[in-house]
Amino acid sequence: MIDQLRAQDYVRKIQQIKKEYETVFTTHSRAIHTQFEHDTVIFDEDPLALLIDVKTLKIADLKKIGNQSISSMFGDKSTTLLTLQRYLEGVPAGQVYTLPSTYRVDISSEAYTVMHTDGVDSNIVKFLESNYFYKDENNRDLIHFVKAEDLPAEKKVIIMSATVPVEIYKKLYGDRVQVIDITEVTHTGKITQHTKYSYSRNSLARHTDELNQKLPAYPTITFKSFNKLVQGAAPDM
Repeated sequence: MIDQLRAQDYVRKIQQIKKEYETVFTTHSRAIHTQFEHDTVIFDEDPLALLIDVKTLKIADLKKIGNQSISSMFGDKSTTLLTLQRYLEGVPAGQVYTLPSTYRVDISSEAYTVMHTDGVDSNIVKFLESNYFYKDENNRDLIHFVKAEDLPAEKKVIIMSATVPVEIYKKLYGDRVQVIDITEVTHTGKITQHTKYSYSRNSLARHTDELNQKLPAYPTITFKSFNKLVQGAAPDM
């Protein structure tokens, strides 16, 4: 009962956040899949791995669903899954394909059954929604597929990354992509590096006294557990 109340409270808060106009800090995945009221979405690093979600499907998993005890739950769709299995078995390896519309059946209502079928660990529901796939050349039972996600429509999306693959984004989103290059940054301060030690936690524990002799009289950012050991450690950072 307590878990149920907590779950209901969690859902209520999620629904409430969707209607907020103040700044919301959330995960990249939720920013992509949730419709917030904000007109601007900012990613603090490249979210491409979520936008182009590459997963795998085992043809053998389709065979398991084809068992009479399971396939009966899919009704007429079980025939489609059986023909899909045969289609994938006959596809040449190493080539990129688009899944024919014949096999794009909606089994989302049976998703729970699929996910909890003994021995099945492929995301079959997602495969049926995929954009492209190819059969592995070294393992002909393995299908790699990709499902491209859209960025929030009609919103300004800002991606702050030093390594963003611009050409891929342009192919995905065309003229929507505008690049602001700020590589020519002028340093106004002075950087001094001491490369004798790594200054990991283990290194700090062994060389704290030597480090303190080198530190200038400025606030120092370090591991929280070393705040009382490192000279001038900033307590809130």
